[in-house]
Amino acid sequence: MSVTLRYSVHLPDGSSMTMGLTDLTPEQVAVVHWLQAEQAWTRTLAEVERKRLARQRKDAERLRAAEERRLVRIEHDRRIDEATGFRLAALTRHGPTKRIGAEGLVCAVCFVGNYEPDPVEFPCSEYLFARDWGI
Repeated sequence: MSVTLRYSVHLPDGSSMTMGLTDLTPEQVAVVHWLQAEQAWTRTLAEVERKRLARQRKDAERLRAAEERRLVRIEHDRRIDEATGFRLAALTRHGPTKRIGAEGLVCAVCFVGNYEPDPVEFPCSEYLFARDWGI
């Protein structure tokens, strides 16, 4: 008994070819099916690995952003402890706050909401003025 088989081969560059084999024995058909299943399994594993690496990169970026925010807050608290008078009031008022749904910090006063066309990132110009005045 001979069989004619048509199948597609997916190449590493993303392209595919349709091939046809004629006069195959049942054993040869089984081998082709086995190789196709193995290739599909390899593609699935590669996709799972790609997604895992993307998730790891996203988690690492989130941790890096959280660490940067923590360091900014520590530096801000140090400046607050050293400041007095107007500088203390300005630094306290224009301190950093986390915007909901975003990674970075924004000025607590200058950022008025999520409808701001260009959010005022921390440090704002008033914070910089109070921080750097007289240095």
